[in-house]
Amino acid sequence: MDMGESVGTKVILVQVRSDHLEAKLTFWAAAAKPDQAISLVLSFAPAGWTAEIVNFPNNTQFAKMKKMTLKPGEVRLLV
Repeated sequence: MDMGESVGTKVILVQVRSDHLEAKLTFWAAAAKPDQAISLVLSFAPAGWTAEIVNFPNNTQFAKMKKMTLKPGEVRLLV
C-alpha cells in the first residue's frame, strides 16, 4: 500500500472555528480521507478550535481550489 492509498488523495474542504466569543473561521484544503482530514488540519490550529468537513461552495473561487494538487497528507490554509 502506498502513501496515497493510506492517507487519501481527494481534496477535502475543512472549516475551522475558534472557540472565542467572536468566532473566527478559516478554511483549509486537505488531501486525505475525510476522517483524517480533520485531525491533520487541527494539528495546525490553536488548541480548543473545532473543525468540520464542509462541501465546496458552487463558486469560481472554490471550484479552482477543489481541483488543486496536493500531496497525500498535505494541508493548505485557504482563507
